[in-house]
Amino acid sequence: MIQFSKIQISFLSALLLAFVLIFFLGVTNAERNHYVPRDPYVAPLYIPPPPVPSRLNLIDNGDGTITETKSKLMW
Repeated sequence: MIQFSKIQISFLSALLLAFVLIFFLGVTNAERNHYVPRDPYVAPLYIPPPPVPSRLNLIDNGDGTITETKSKLMW
């Protein structure tokens, strides 16, 4: 039903050639997006924070009991 004439075939050939030149031989994708490769991110070593000083004044007696220094109570 549809017959391609020489004009239509040459137009399609030119269109295909333009597509190849623009997308395959032209500017690369990295240049289009301004992509700059970088080294991977390396996180600094984790240093835990110092322990919070206790508001309780407890002394370990070494025998399984503790003594509170203000009231002198032993548990």
